[in-house]
Amino acid sequence: MGVGIWLARERTTNTLVGFCGFLEDAERHLEPQLVYALLGHFAGSGYATEMARASIAQARTCPDIDGIVATVDEINESSRRVLEKVGFARVAPSDGASGKVLLCRLPVTRTGTECSRPQSIPTRPVSLAIGKGCENPTARHPTVPISCR
Repeated sequence: MGVGIWLARERTTNTLVGFCGFLEDAERHLEPQLVYALLGHFAGSGYATEMARASIAQARTCPDIDGIVATVDEINESSRRVLEKVGFARVAPSDGASGKVLLCRLPVTRTGTECSRPQSIPTRPVSLAIGKGCENPTARHPTVPISCR
């Protein structure tokens, strides 16, 4: 199964907001792990939720993905809320480097569209355009933007 990361840019200004996508770590999880991060001044504006939803929408097109995991520091209330909003359920707590870490999981239901993600992490960043106005996420080529909201 391939995984990858998208750079997230604000749709109208093309300003870099952060990144999102999936990592694979077979030693820790059998399923891809949702990851996202924002530049500090974009926090609290709904971008993380939007990035997570766009990533999950893409995963739903992939027949080899039955579920997605995410980990979050227990004290990171904002990221816990993001994961809850997009449908993740808490599976188990564990000890992390800086305190308790929560493992969360989201079962994936199919959209019926064949997955066309790159089968490896792209060598150049892929953009995810975010902001007002919604289109269905697509990723026909590693350089095609995914747009949502």
